[in-house]
Amino acid sequence: MDQVYQQILDYLNSEEIKIKVDDILDENFSVSQKENFLKVWQQMKDLEFDVKDWYNFLLFIFHNDIDKAEKIDDELFENVLIDVYEEFQQLYEENKNKKISEIENNKPVSEEVSSSAANQIDLVQKYNSFINSSLFQNILASEEMLTEKFARVGLDLIIKDEFYAAVNAGDKIKAVGVLRVLCKKGKLGSSFQNDKRYLDFWAGFLERHYGVGVKEKFLQNPSEKKYLVEFLRFILEKRLNFNLEESAMIGVGLAELCRESGESEFAEMAYGDEEKGKFMWSE
Repeated sequence: MDQVYQQILDYLNSEEIKIKVDDILDENFSVSQKENFLKVWQQMKDLEFDVKDWYNFLLFIFHNDIDKAEKIDDELFENVLIDVYEEFQQLYEENKNKKISEIENNKPVSEEVSSSAANQIDLVQKYNSFINSSLFQNILASEEMLTEKFARVGLDLIIKDEFYAAVNAGDKIKAVGVLRVLCKKGKLGSSFQNDKRYLDFWAGFLERHYGVGVKEKFLQNPSEKKYLVEFLRFILEKRLNFNLEESAMIGVGLAELCRESGESEFAEMAYGDEEKGKFMWSE
């Protein structure tokens, strides 16, 4: 194992492979996505991440963009991993079985999987389970339908005619679908900036809970990230009954759509916390 493993590491650490990986990252990844990728890339080299799980991980960081995940997965396999794929997978299984054996025999584990690596894998599995659920697939279908509808009648009607009606009816599928359309179009902030229902409701909420001073600051810039994101979280959790982690996973998807549409102030509204192993909203 040691000799084969070292040969693989030498190959992956070679200048040629580094250039190929850098080219893939520069062409397809945002800065934060690149950072996440490189963490898992190192975990793979340390035999803490199974090489066959790259597609699921890519789905996670590209927030269910199947075409993009497949494209990068194919590029990684064909340009980087094809010559070491089977050996790497075998080494991972051998290393995993060795650790299991050591635990069963009450021996000290020489190379425990770091908590951050284990949590990263858990986050990937949790997110993939959520986005493949019937609920989220219905949200995507609603998003597609709303995109087609408002291509005909205009995006300016989407808040007035769809969002609040869906929230009042407890229609979580349509409400999230509306939010995804706004984020995809780069209109999340501007859609709420001058919306009277949002202004009146959230100003009243902030005054009751935090005082007049906070209310006045909100009214000066109602689409500021900290106010609008907290409002969205309130709607998702208190009005639509998503639990904390479900709402945060929805937030992760909204954040990625904002990043892609250029609405960068909302691009980090929610994230997967590797240390805690769960999804959270940004403070």
